[in-house]
Amino acid sequence: MFFKLENLYSGYGHVPVICGIDLEVVRGEVAIILGRNGVGKTTLMKTIIGLLPRTSGEIIFNDLPISDLPVYSRACLGLAYVPQGRGIFPDLTVEENLRMGEGINIAAKTRPYTEVFTYFPRLKERLRQKGGTLSGGEQQMLALGRALIGDPRLLLLDEPSEGIQPNIVGEIGAVLAHLNEEKNLTILLVEQNIEYALSISRSCHMMNKGKIVARVAHDELHNVETIKKYLAI
Repeated sequence: MFFKLENLYSGYGHVPVICGIDLEVVRGEVAIILGRNGVGKTTLMKTIIGLLPRTSGEIIFNDLPISDLPVYSRACLGLAYVPQGRGIFPDLTVEENLRMGEGINIAAKTRPYTEVFTYFPRLKERLRQKGGTLSGGEQQMLALGRALIGDPRLLLLDEPSEGIQPNIVGEIGAVLAHLNEEKNLTILLVEQNIEYALSISRSCHMMNKGKIVARVAHDELHNVETIKKYLAI
């Protein structure tokens, strides 16, 4: 199995948030986790990348248990994380932010700067500009570009459409779809924007109260009423 969570628990101190999640993502899949605010989606992503320790359970990536590895070791294996709120370095230039992505996937033979600039030409135009002076949409492009510089094997995205203009949301969605279709990039995406998420996803996992409560089949993905039924739990 390319990526798997087995009975995963985590939280903050003695407060449990993730309560026994089982999840599988096959190589080349775009999987989405949908859920309302406060159900544990961001906590789950932070646990996967290692920013929060698990309480119990296992995280398996490319048949390797990674639950006890630090964040940088998981990144070196090819996990790239674009956090909610983008998480760029505001006082570094665009170029310096992008170079931070070179720590992802140490097995990568090349760093695809040319491709990233093709996807997001605005980043090339603003290489010497500080990241904090970019618009919200441009910062999201920068955060995604930084992750892509690492040529990741698994891309973790936490609400990439949040606070972004619709035209830029569409632009980023098109890039993600291209990366999946042409590069076979595996993507695990957390979202609340149903229409955006379903436009690029292949499988959908509904989350509520720290648990995966349903997996929606591919042929049901575009039935918005079905999705809303689970979101209203």
